[in-house]
Amino acid sequence: MKNTLPFNKHALNVVIGTLCTGMSFISLAEQAPDTSETIEVWGTTITNDSLLQDDIERKQANHLSDLLRDQAGIDVGGSHSIVQGINIRGVDDLDLNITVDGISQNNNMFHHSGNLLINADILKAVDIKVGTNSVLTGGLSGGVAFETKDAKDLLEPGEDFGARLYTNLGTNDYAGGSAAVYGQLTDNIDALAYYTYTDRNNFENGNGKEVTGNEGRTVDGIFKLGWDVNESNRLVFSYDRYNDEGDYYVKTNFGAGFAEDSDAQTEDIDYTRTSTSLAYELNKGDAITLRASVYRNELSYIALGTEGNSEHTGYTALATSKIALAGFNHTLRYGGEGYEQVSKRIENQVQTNKDTADSHAIYIEDEIAVTDQLFVTPGVRYNYFKVDMYSAGTNDSLDKSWNELDIMTPTRC
Repeated sequence: MKNTLPFNKHALNVVIGTLCTGMSFISLAEQAPDTSETIEVWGTTITNDSLLQDDIERKQANHLSDLLRDQAGIDVGGSHSIVQGINIRGVDDLDLNITVDGISQNNNMFHHSGNLLINADILKAVDIKVGTNSVLTGGLSGGVAFETKDAKDLLEPGEDFGARLYTNLGTNDYAGGSAAVYGQLTDNIDALAYYTYTDRNNFENGNGKEVTGNEGRTVDGIFKLGWDVNESNRLVFSYDRYNDEGDYYVKTNFGAGFAEDSDAQTEDIDYTRTSTSLAYELNKGDAITLRASVYRNELSYIALGTEGNSEHTGYTALATSKIALAGFNHTLRYGGEGYEQVSKRIENQVQTNKDTADSHAIYIEDEIAVTDQLFVTPGVRYNYFKVDMYSAGTNDSLDKSWNELDIMTPTRC
């Protein structure tokens, strides 16, 4: 089922000038005469604060690289499904703040694989923060917040039920498809069920040679249940299980050429992410909007009889209030986040390593509109981090904690 909405075109009149230190290049948009066209909502909205403030694109993608390849300062690596990863200005995803529906994706599994088991087809929005321009982001070079669709995004006004079937076929020997069913079960309860499957074989390169290490299948299933308690309050339960299993090389990121030159053999590799969350949303207009959630995110990577397992249990809360004070418009953002991460190495069903980490942070910032084009955003963030690492059979261990107060005043145009 399709849903449409108007899309206004704008002519861009770009003015580039060097401003003071700490300010970036600016672009001004001049609205053209009103014209409209319709597009499907089964796409993904991409917002990148490092570009135009209103830079929004809608795309349909099968891989994260399809979504983000044209975003300045952002690289999505990994042509192989198991090494999908994001790099922002030279910093990889281990040092970025990556979330899916508020669930942290910073579990570190294996240095020859990626950490992002994300299906681009079901994404509703991608919010990109490039650089350390806000205390809301604890990453070294910013972060990316992914948000998946739910039933309310896909139903047209007055409709109670919808469905979508999608299939794809590639000449480089892969096929797949997805099915989604969504509906308004009662006046205040909605639900979405989504399933996708991709089956890949070893393909041939331009010289007719088989490229080994690609035979496998990827499956992702999502269930979301929403309850509108009243006009201002909403609860959302979400379950997401993503599995990638195949006959792959262990050093997947080196590519098939390296593996063949070193006489490496493919192995059965099983990589799984299981995420569960409960979110609360409050909308009181300019007075306050709030989204808070508790979640559990587990990753399991199994190869050569060894399993890497990481359980990530955490919480997030972010509120926004808009006020007018002292002749300026202020946008206050405040909240906190935290998690406990337990990582284990299991060899032949025997645990050999266990690491734990605890992280907590609280923050507040005030985006002050000095003019229509100039914004100053003072903010304060307090971070606490504790790690306890121990390797069985050795004397190597680490038990240490850190805390820091960060004060920032970034300026942007």
